[in-house]
Amino acid sequence: MRLDPAAAADMLAKATLHWFRDHAAQGIFVTDTALRMESWNEWLVAATGLAPTNVIGQPLFEVFPSFVERGFDQYYAEALGGQIKILSHPLHRFLLPVQRADGQQMPQSGRIAPLILDGVIVGTITVIEEVTERVAAERELRARIAPRKRRGPPPSRRRA
Repeated sequence: MRLDPAAAADMLAKATLHWFRDHAAQGIFVTDTALRMESWNEWLVAATGLAPTNVIGQPLFEVFPSFVERGFDQYYAEALGGQIKILSHPLHRFLLPVQRADGQQMPQSGRIAPLILDGVIVGTITVIEEVTERVAAERELRARIAPRKRRGPPPSRRRA
C-alpha cells in the first residue's frame, strides 16, 4: 500500500510527535497562543508527577504560577512575538520546580520558542533539559583548577 505524499507527510508528522511525547530525553511541552497547555511529554510526567490529563487544556501560568513570579511570563510573550529565549542553569537554576531523588532541586536549562506553521506563530514550545551531570562535571573541574590558581603557575612558568 502506497500513500499519497500528503498522507505520508501527515503520518510522519504524527509519528514524530508521538516519539517526542513518549521517548524524548528532555521535557517538552507546547502551548497555544493563549498559553493553554496543549501537550505534555512522558519526561515531564516522570519529572513532575503531573499527568497530561491534569495539565493539557489548562493555562500555563495556573499550572506553574512561579513562572510569573520568576519573570518567565515575559519570555513567553517574547516567544509569541517570534523570539527564542534560552534559560541557562547558571542564570535561572531551573524552569520547573522538580526535586531529584536526593531531595535537591533538579538543575535545568531550557528554551522557550515560538511554534510556527506556514509563517504563522501558532503557539510556543518549551524544551527542558536536566543538567545534573553537566553541573557536577563543571564543579569538579572548578575544584581541580582552584588549587592551581591559589598556588600560582608552576616554577618553570614563573617570570623573574
